[in-house]
Amino acid sequence: MNRFFLLFIALVAILPSAWGGEFFEVQKIDYLARPPRTGPAVYVDSERPLLDRAGKPTGKMQGEFIPCLAVRVMAQDQIKASNTIAKAYFYDRKGELMATVYLPSPTRLKPDMPERPARPVFYPAAKPEMIFFSVPPHVYNYKEKWTAVVIFGDKKGVHAAVYPTRGMVTGYDFPEKELYANRGKAGARKAFMNPLIEHVVKTHVPEQPQITLFLRPPPGMTDASEAKGVLAMCIIANHVEDIRRRLQAIDGNDELGGLLQFAQRHRLVIICWGSRTMRQPGTTWDEIDRNTNARMEKIFDEIAGKWDEGIQELVRQYGLPENQFLLWGHSDAGQYSGRLAIRKPNRFLAVHCHIPNGFDAPRLEGNKVLWLITTGELDFCYERSLRFLSAARSLGYPIIYKAIIGLDHKPHPAADRLGLAFFEWALQMKEQREALDKSLQDRYGRPIAQTNQEAKPWPKEFENPPFIGDVVNQEMYPADKSEMVPAGFRVALPTKVIAQIWNME
Repeated sequence: MNRFFLLFIALVAILPSAWGGEFFEVQKIDYLARPPRTGPAVYVDSERPLLDRAGKPTGKMQGEFIPCLAVRVMAQDQIKASNTIAKAYFYDRKGELMATVYLPSPTRLKPDMPERPARPVFYPAAKPEMIFFSVPPHVYNYKEKWTAVVIFGDKKGVHAAVYPTRGMVTGYDFPEKELYANRGKAGARKAFMNPLIEHVVKTHVPEQPQITLFLRPPPGMTDASEAKGVLAMCIIANHVEDIRRRLQAIDGNDELGGLLQFAQRHRLVIICWGSRTMRQPGTTWDEIDRNTNARMEKIFDEIAGKWDEGIQELVRQYGLPENQFLLWGHSDAGQYSGRLAIRKPNRFLAVHCHIPNGFDAPRLEGNKVLWLITTGELDFCYERSLRFLSAARSLGYPIIYKAIIGLDHKPHPAADRLGLAFFEWALQMKEQREALDKSLQDRYGRPIAQTNQEAKPWPKEFENPPFIGDVVNQEMYPADKSEMVPAGFRVALPTKVIAQIWNME
C-alpha cells in the first residue's frame, strides 16, 4: 500500500499538468502526417501553380502540405504572445536531439487560402489556443520512431509535454529544462491589456456598494508597465454602460476627449469610474452640524479605502505606476475627486476639480498634492470654493484657483485649457514630489508626521512664482508687482503659460 502511495506522489511530481495550478499548459499534441479534412495545417507555396476548374492557371501557387504537430496550449491569465516561448524539440530512437523548431509555423485552412498568423496577438485567460510546428523533413522521413518535446511558457517558467504521450518530459534534455523544473516558483505575470478593462470593487457601503474601475490604455499599448503614468477620471454617469460607451467613443471636442488626447501624448493609462453623491450638493464642512459632517466623512473614508484597494489590485495585475496619478473631475465628480485627493494623497501628484459642488475640510496631508480649482463667479458654490481655498492655503496646499467671469455651473473651454496646462506642469514636478516624499520619511522609510508649523507649498515655483493672480478681481501681475494684490487674494501662477491662460477669462 505504501509503495502505491509513493508511486502516486512520484507521478504527481513528474506530471504537474494533471495536478493543476499551472500558469502555462501544453494540453495536447497531435501529429498531422497528412492534410486534415477540416481545420488549419501548415502549408508552404510550391512550384506548382494553382489551376481553376478549366485547368487554367489562376495566378496563385498551390500550397504544399508540411507534416506538423498540432498543439493545444493554454495560459491561466491573459498574456502577450510576444512575451512567451514556444518551441518543439525532436529526438531519435536513442533520445538524441535531431532538430529544433524555435517558433510556431503560420497555417492555412486550405492549400489555396491566405496564411494565418502563427500565433495570436495574445493568449486569452483560461481559453485553449492551437499552435502548429512544422516537422523537419529529416524527422518525418526518419525510418524509426521519433519523439518530440513541446515547451510553452516564458522566461520565468515553461510547461512541457511529450509526443507520443507515453514519454516523460524528465527523460529528455532541452535548454529550458530548468525552467520546467522551477515553473511553480515563477510567481505572477503581467496581464496583457485589453482596449477596455473593467474591475469591480465591492465596498459594502450602502451609499456606493461597488465601484467599477475602467482601465483604458493608450491606443497600441498592450503592456501597462510601459505607461509613463496614470490619468484618473471621476465622471458623472447614469450607469456603468454609460461610462463604457463614453470611453469607447470619446468626442475629441469635449473635455473627456481633450484629456484622452493628453493621455495619448504622454503615454498615460486612464483609470475611470463614476461618482456618487455622498455629500449633499452645495454644502461644505463648515455649514452643517458636527455629527452629520463626521458621519459623511466616515462613509467616504471607507469608500476611499476600498477604491485604493481596487487600484492596488490593478497595479499588481498590470504593472501600473502606483503613484503620482493625475486626477480630474467636475461638478459632483469634482467634489468626489477633491475628497479622494485629501484622503489618498500618496496616490496623486495633481488634481483638477472643476465647479465642485461641495467640499470637505482640507486635511494636512493633502498638501502633498498639486491643486487646481476652477469654478464660475455665478456658480452656487463660488463662495464655498473661496472658503476651501483659504482653509487649504493655511495648511500649505500648493493650489491654483480660477473663477471664470460670467460662468455658472457649467463646463468651460478656458477651464479645460487651464487644466491641461496645469497637468503639463504637474508632470514636470515629479522629481520635486519624490524629494518631498523622501523628506517625510525616516531612515527606515517610515512616514514622519507633519505639523501645521511646517506647512507651506513645496514646489519651488510657489516660493517665487513668476506671476500672481488676484482671485477676486481676476487680474494678473508679474511677481515684481505682487504688492498690488492684497495678500488674501493672491494665488501663485507657476508658469507663463498657466498665467496667460488664467488671464484670458
